[in-house]
Amino acid sequence: MFSHTADRWKKGTLGAFFQDARKHQNHFHSELPYRTYDSKQELFQNKQSHGLGFKLAVLGGANDELIQSLNKLICEFPQGDKWDYQLSLFGHNKVAHYIEANAEILARRGGICERLARQESEYAQFAATEGFFHKQRHHFDLRDYEAYFFISTSTKDDEALIEIRDSVETTLHQLGIQTIRMTPELFITYIGDITNFDRQQDRPIQRDYNPFDPINQQVLSPDTELMVNRSFIDTRHTNHFGRDIRTQIVGLGLSRLPADYRLYALPECFASIRNIARHLTCPHLLTLNFRQEVNGKVEHDNNKKINDLTKTVGSKLALIMPTAADELEERKQIQKGLSDKEFTLTSMVLGLTLFTDDENRRRDTQAAKEAFSATSLDLIPQHMLQAQSFLCSLPFMMSEGFWKDCLVAGRVRTLKSSNAVNFFPMVLDFKTLSGGLLLPTMRGQISFFDPFNCGSDNKNIALTGGSGAGKSFFVENLAKAVYAKGGKVWIIDKGASYKKLTLMLGGAYLDHKSIFLNPFTHLGQFSKLATVSPERPTAENKETQPTRVLDMDRLSYRSC
Repeated sequence: MFSHTADRWKKGTLGAFFQDARKHQNHFHSELPYRTYDSKQELFQNKQSHGLGFKLAVLGGANDELIQSLNKLICEFPQGDKWDYQLSLFGHNKVAHYIEANAEILARRGGICERLARQESEYAQFAATEGFFHKQRHHFDLRDYEAYFFISTSTKDDEALIEIRDSVETTLHQLGIQTIRMTPELFITYIGDITNFDRQQDRPIQRDYNPFDPINQQVLSPDTELMVNRSFIDTRHTNHFGRDIRTQIVGLGLSRLPADYRLYALPECFASIRNIARHLTCPHLLTLNFRQEVNGKVEHDNNKKINDLTKTVGSKLALIMPTAADELEERKQIQKGLSDKEFTLTSMVLGLTLFTDDENRRRDTQAAKEAFSATSLDLIPQHMLQAQSFLCSLPFMMSEGFWKDCLVAGRVRTLKSSNAVNFFPMVLDFKTLSGGLLLPTMRGQISFFDPFNCGSDNKNIALTGGSGAGKSFFVENLAKAVYAKGGKVWIIDKGASYKKLTLMLGGAYLDHKSIFLNPFTHLGQFSKLATVSPERPTAENKETQPTRVLDMDRLSYRSC
């Protein structure tokens, strides 16, 4: 009887809810808007929009000049609710290919060097996900970061999209930011690594693209399952090697705008140098979605607000509205900045997605909140909004209607464009991947160091530190890496810190016990050299004395 009257239930009633629950639920890939790729114009065609993307080189730092240049760039972006932009920074532990490539370089000499390179490679790959062994309770692993930039529009104007792509490429190249256009293979790999995150995957795996199938069916494993909970999403899928993978995804959002924040403070959010206890303990994805507000509408609304506040400040209402004068002054500054075209108004949605498991979910969530709060960014879990938060972290989703969803949920923040660029997730630690000594940064970014191949003309280095800080340990590993790559090493040291290393690598160890000087050995030679021309003083014949050259082909050590 209920089934016959279900169509008469009003929206929002219990009967309507029961009717909706009995509907057929589609697979998760049907919620993704990705359809085809236009290889001629290099654009992605989606369900209600089309767009493009770039893979960006992560910057090793930022300054005020870069912030001003980025502000000028986004001020020229198309405005309105039909254009959406997204920047994302993906941090993961897929670094095994870098470690193995470096191990091959260090194993070229063979022998003990090859054995040590293999052992160090195995330990580094273990530490990349499980963390390094140490006496503290903190988790230190090896990470790598990738930055992406996506632009989408719900208009039919492909030429405008191509024009803005050329403008972005030119400007970013002038700023020293390398860009790679997003191909369908790269796009499918990026989306698949997020929706089917695999903690056991230790290196990037390129996914194939079939132009005859919709893209949304190629980014997911066919058996993908998502269970949306109040404070996290539980996922399950089968990875490339047939293993069952379970992941819990936690979405966090910005609770309020900070009073002061700069772009170069972003690396401190992921791991603090001043307090090593504040750092993210799991793979993560930081996304920033933003829109450019229409200047004409913004100026009209701002001028109208100025008129209202002027009347309020000049009346007795100012007694019960003490903040009206401050707001009026701020509104006048916005009016001047908009008229001088110093900035525009930008609306943004900032989100952080954590990839964890059931055992460490609470620890990882709390660690992320503490790490970001140290830089005045207060993040809170998106309770009852986990599905929305996760879908908003994917490219092109805002142009498919999710921006209105975020407006209803109160997640959209409006601010000046000059302030919005400070939230761009594109700055982290500087890294070199040319091979050498494995020397991660303080924030876990994988990097290698070779003083003879680091892009500098000066090969000299200076190392300082207190007693027991690890100076000898660092130089030992650096000397071992240089020797393994085919270099020659001479060490002069007071003490025996490098004796074992020298003997292990087959070098020559020299100290006062093995060096003997007999002053009578060369007396015959000295007498011959003493025969000089009587016309010239003996002291002037030092230039005619033969010079003995010592060829030290092997690793040598001398103790002073």
